[in-house]
Amino acid sequence: MKTVAQNLEIARAAAKTPDQKTLVEFWSRTFPEKKREKEMKRFRTLDGVDQFEAWLLASEYFPLNFGVCGDVGLPQKEGGKWMIPTFVGRLSDPAPPIYVDATSGVLTCLGHPTVSDPESYIQNPKPANKPPLRMPVSGTPAAGAPVAPPSGAAGR
Repeated sequence: MKTVAQNLEIARAAAKTPDQKTLVEFWSRTFPEKKREKEMKRFRTLDGVDQFEAWLLASEYFPLNFGVCGDVGLPQKEGGKWMIPTFVGRLSDPAPPIYVDATSGVLTCLGHPTVSDPESYIQNPKPANKPPLRMPVSGTPAAGAPVAPPSGAAGR
């Protein structure tokens, strides 16, 4: 089994687009777990929510609400919100996107609970992850699905 560092190197080598390279940078800022905990302790919304912070929020929210099989993509700015694509299952089928308000950090997702206090949410313990969603198998990974994340990324 490969280490997180080995998997990050593989992901760096596989990342071809600027978006993929940014996702790998975000992963490297949050693995191993001690790095992730450090980033979560720094999280504040006083100055708004940047792209990394939106991704961090969504990546904490995802396994609790979608299950551990899948991941979030790179946040894209849409007006005053960040839209974070989500992908579920082993073939990365698209699921409802997660939205993070760029000023307040309030997180919303169709069919899932709203997070109205993002600082408390990200800095406090979470309940157990949901089991993986049962999604139809489409045959190929969805366009825009993340480059394979480090081992253990989905079950944070």
